[in-house]
Amino acid sequence: MSYEQKKMEYEGKMLLAEETKEFLKDSMESIKESTKEQHEKDKENFMKIKEETRARHEAAIAQGKAARENIASQIAKAKELGRRR
Repeated sequence: MSYEQKKMEYEGKMLLAEETKEFLKDSMESIKESTKEQHEKDKENFMKIKEETRARHEAAIAQGKAARENIASQIAKAKELGRRR
């Protein structure tokens, strides 16, 4: 193989290596952007779920409080009826 052929082969390999490097760089940048976008979506979804959970928890607490008050009222009525007899 002549010097010129070796030089052309080397330059072809270098060009291919540079193209591969650019392709990988662009691919990684694209992956990075997609990951950031997905992370933001995940954060938003997490916050929505967190708020929904908080609202359900507060509703359950309020329901429990109302039930306790109702039971206390019924007990008081039963005691009052027992005293009247």
